[in-house]
Amino acid sequence: MRVNLLITCWALLLAGQDLRHRRLPNIGLLLGWLFGLGAYLLTGSLPLGHSLGTGGLALALGLVGFFPFYMGGWMGAGDVKLMAVIGWLGGIDVLLATFVFGSLLAGGLALGQRLLPRLFRQLLSAPGTAPRLSTRLPYGACLALAMVGLVWLGTPASLAGIRP
Repeated sequence: MRVNLLITCWALLLAGQDLRHRRLPNIGLLLGWLFGLGAYLLTGSLPLGHSLGTGGLALALGLVGFFPFYMGGWMGAGDVKLMAVIGWLGGIDVLLATFVFGSLLAGGLALGQRLLPRLFRQLLSAPGTAPRLSTRLPYGACLALAMVGLVWLGTPASLAGIRP
C-alpha cells in the first residue's frame, strides 16, 4: 500500500511537470529509478514485486523499444526515459499496459483538443500565462496517469489471473 502511494505521488508530480512545462525533468526520472533500486536493496524485489532481472529487462525494453518513437518525433526523450523507469518499477506487463492505456488517454486528449479547442486552451495553458493551444501533447502525463491506474487496479493480465 505504501509503495502504491509513493509511486502515485512520484507519477503525479511528473504528470504535473509535463502538463505545466511540457517536459519531464531528469531528476524526477532518476528519483523513480533510485526508488526502485532502494526497494530492491531493502526487500529483495522491485516495488511492484518483480525481480531485478525482469526490471532490468523491462528498463532496456523501455529504452530500446521506444527510442524509434523518439527518432520519429512521436515521443519526447523524457517520455522514452519515463517508459524505461516504468518498466524498471513494474516489469514488462506494466510497461506494455501503460503504453496501451497511456496512448488511449493521449488519443482522447488529442481528440478533445481538436473538438473543443477553447476549453483545452484554458486547461492546458500554464497558470499565469496567456491561454494558448500547444501543439505538443503532454504524453508523459498520460503515461504517468495510466501507470497510476495500473498500480491501483492491476494490469489486464493480472486481473485475468495470468502471470507473465
